[in-house]
Amino acid sequence: MKQSILKVLKSDERLWNEDKTELNQILLLDLVENIDEKVIDLLLQEKELREKFFVKIKDVFVFKINDFRFFMEENKVDNSYTAYKNRIGLTDGKKFLKFQ
Repeated sequence: MKQSILKVLKSDERLWNEDKTELNQILLLDLVENIDEKVIDLLLQEKELREKFFVKIKDVFVFKINDFRFFMEENKVDNSYTAYKNRIGLTDGKKFLKFQ
């Protein structure tokens, strides 16, 4: 699923660094919050993503933003913005203090 998201979003240059190797997840979530037409359309085009993050009501697809946000936060993209977010804390030089 994560790879499908990355694949479809490759065409939106706003979301990537110059080398297209790092996704700016913060910007992505901001654009999704503001119902950016281009991002939503890209997600809607992929069947797997459409089935996971959209619900069809009559003839309209409704984006399940909370499901998408949860998925993105649980499956963080490996880049400098997100890789260490959950590892901030006090240590004794060997272990985080909460583990002692």
